[in-house]
Amino acid sequence: MKRLILSLTLLVPLATPALASDTLTVLIWEEYISPEVVSRFEAANKVKVEQITFDEESDIVPLLNEHRSEIDLLMGNTHTLSMLQTQGRISKLDRAALSNAARIHNRWQSDSNYVVPYMWGTMGIAWRTDKLKAAPATWAALFELASQHPGRVALLSDPGEHLLAAHFALGNNSDFTSAAQVEAAGKFLQERKHLLRYVGSDISESSPLATDDLVAAQAWNGDIAVLHDNVQPALDYVLMDDGCMIWQDSFAISADTDSSKLAHAFLNYLNKSKVAAENAAYIGFASSNPLALLEADREYLNHPIIRPSFEGLDQCGFYRPYPAEIQAAIDKWDQSS
Repeated sequence: MKRLILSLTLLVPLATPALASDTLTVLIWEEYISPEVVSRFEAANKVKVEQITFDEESDIVPLLNEHRSEIDLLMGNTHTLSMLQTQGRISKLDRAALSNAARIHNRWQSDSNYVVPYMWGTMGIAWRTDKLKAAPATWAALFELASQHPGRVALLSDPGEHLLAAHFALGNNSDFTSAAQVEAAGKFLQERKHLLRYVGSDISESSPLATDDLVAAQAWNGDIAVLHDNVQPALDYVLMDDGCMIWQDSFAISADTDSSKLAHAFLNYLNKSKVAAENAAYIGFASSNPLALLEADREYLNHPIIRPSFEGLDQCGFYRPYPAEIQAAIDKWDQSS
């Protein structure tokens, strides 16, 4: 899935002094916010939205460095934002200006003084119900499936994700606790390199999961919900009891911004219950704001892939920043794979 920089540029001076800024620039995933939501913010605040795409989570920091004087608000996962907080690259929030985010439970945020959680979801396995009789029951079974269908089983291209898949297949049911575990997962993948494919997030009609290319793949649940509902109804999604991860994307305000009040206003707007519900339904993920569930329709609430409830998630772990030696091992694999 590609990402965007949304540049919210004021066309005329704002009537409200609190929002008196010339430009607000936001780093965010592509199609990660409803166009109608943005349009209403534009109409209310006289702003224009411009977009610049990028491809990977790893591009956030280089883009933040390149556009340091422009970016005011950024999106990232727990690891990225924790790292930026440690480096002093994001600023402390004015929680009094974020009343609509007050009900977000601490479970979904590493530090409520610096981040505002946006969406959450899971990492599991997608499979074609018209190609397989049943879903793989374990991560080891997914790799066994690859030996039966060479080139038709895929892992996510993100090294942190496909290394975890191998780690789980090796009998571990939590994330990495040592660099040696990362190296063992890498060796496991190298031995099966000829059997596997690596794919990025893709919710288009050309997704290999929507065509006949793949029978199963490691995936993020929201991508599969979108593909299932709009492109390929023969797709389903399952969580593994022997290894499941919950991810979270959050917003943070750049320490270099001169548009802090406008950034706070935008974040507070996104967390209005109806707006949060609209964004969640549009994206296909679960909102981190519990008030969104009060506004969500029955189809969204009962969607078996989105799963905007805690049912069935007890076996899942949360992504967290790794110690330096573990992250270095992941980065080394990324460079050599």
